[in-house]
Amino acid sequence: MNTLELSKIIREIYDSVIVDYEKGFEFFKQTHKNIPNNCYDLFCNGIKRMCQIYIIENPYPNPTTLTFDKMCIYIDNDFITNNPLVKLEFRENPVVDCTSFVKYFKLLKDEGTITNTIEELSDILSSITSFSPSTIRTYLGDIEKLSKAEILLPEDYGKIKKKN
Repeated sequence: MNTLELSKIIREIYDSVIVDYEKGFEFFKQTHKNIPNNCYDLFCNGIKRMCQIYIIENPYPNPTTLTFDKMCIYIDNDFITNNPLVKLEFRENPVVDCTSFVKYFKLLKDEGTITNTIEELSDILSSITSFSPSTIRTYLGDIEKLSKAEILLPEDYGKIKKKN
């Protein structure tokens, strides 16, 4: 994708938000997912610049300015999720494998402590480890793939959970 194509996409997002802020935001989210990595930073900077210019020109809150604010927040949150400040590093021959790492997050998700979707959680965990998102997603989606020995739960864990 070259810069001309990228600028057309950014302009298309801008126009769609101006016409219908709800549909425009959804169009932005869908387009955002399909931007190639080599253009991602330019795309985000272009979107944020476009949003800021509109907000400066229209200083009073309205659905469109709030949608542009929401787009900036979305980009900032995505950056933090995919580029954490700290990345966990394991030994060259780690004792910790993907299943033993993911099991705790699976339990927190099942208990409702973590409310992210499985896809979001797998992307977050992948960004802080070297495990692939698809492997993490597999284990998060199916606790049966984790044997009782692998998840090291107390024998009465299921009974306690059912009583609550």
